[in-house]
Amino acid sequence: MDAFFRFDCACEGEYTIDMCDSSGDAYIRIYTEGCGWSEGTEFAVDDDSCPGSPPNADPQLTVVLEVGTSYWIEVGTWRPDPPWAPPPNSPYTLRISACTPCTGDVNGDLTVSFADVLALIAAWGPCPAGCPQDLNGNKAVDFADILVVIAGWGPC
Repeated sequence: MDAFFRFDCACEGEYTIDMCDSSGDAYIRIYTEGCGWSEGTEFAVDDDSCPGSPPNADPQLTVVLEVGTSYWIEVGTWRPDPPWAPPPNSPYTLRISACTPCTGDVNGDLTVSFADVLALIAAWGPCPAGCPQDLNGNKAVDFADILVVIAGWGPC
């Protein structure tokens, strides 16, 4: 029996989604644009990638998810043989890693680079209501924000 979970991505970045330590042969499928194979677009799928897991065991995916997007995560087990036998894989253990935002990645390309410095310069000045380019929270885009970009330089 499969179960579906809706995950609303609030932080763009790399996530690890796994069912390691489940008791049997499980799988994960991730969809966008709808719930399940009949409505959605399959985004990612895995069956047997958990470290130290024997063949035909537990899934683990590492994917980049986009902020503001809803993803449907399907977790399931392979049908037991015979089909009327009890499910072999309960209980499930489903984990979704927390996204760690890439400090200084102003333009969201998962790299802190000169392009982010240019994005700060384009937004230079006060932003009393707050703005995404104000990396240090002082209600202004200024040299202090450029120092934050420099401190996070490189790939996320």
